[in-house]
Amino acid sequence: MQQTRSYWRLVTVAGVVCAFVVGACTVTTSTDDDDTAGAGGAGTAGTGTSGAPAAGAGVAGSGVAGSGTSGTGGAAPVPFQCDPEEGGAQGTPNTCTPVDSSDECETCIQGNCCALFEACYATDPGNQCGWGGPAMVNGEPNNGGELACIKACLEKVVVDSGAAPEDSDVESCASNCATTVSNGATKECGSVIGNQTNDLVGCLRMNCSKPCFGAE
Repeated sequence: MQQTRSYWRLVTVAGVVCAFVVGACTVTTSTDDDDTAGAGGAGTAGTGTSGAPAAGAGVAGSGVAGSGTSGTGGAAPVPFQCDPEEGGAQGTPNTCTPVDSSDECETCIQGNCCALFEACYATDPGNQCGWGGPAMVNGEPNNGGELACIKACLEKVVVDSGAAPEDSDVESCASNCATTVSNGATKECGSVIGNQTNDLVGCLRMNCSKPCFGAE
């Protein structure tokens, strides 16, 4: 699909879902029919906006559609639609209640990026941020969307380099995690990550990099 929007808003921020996408806040699942829509998202990670913590209990496997920091396993994936070409968010926002209140990543997301997290894991229909991305991450089924893929990628960057991810690292991870068939996604949403992925990664990078990615 033709990409008409900016690929990177992320590089404008220095310094990024509840155990981050996975294992973090709870989310509910959806039974929508899978339906395609518009062209790919808008790059990765601007500064994002902080959302006020939201209440409510979720269901769905363990945490945000998955267990562990890679965001794989757990609840079955939700049928999703690609971001509409005119922008905006797909679906009905989810809930952002930590699965484990002692988890620093989960509590950081709830306190700083909750509204963005809820939009990422929207349902009816699912948003590509939380339910798209490559079908496999690190050899395991990816049920945490673009966000889980980027988190796993950035965690590896921190382990390998011993430092916080650079803009170039985030750009590379986002490129490899976009919802496109060339990355192993189940449908083609374009070569850039979705709008909500972009915003949430930016918020996490700015506010929760250490607890969620391991960056000092």
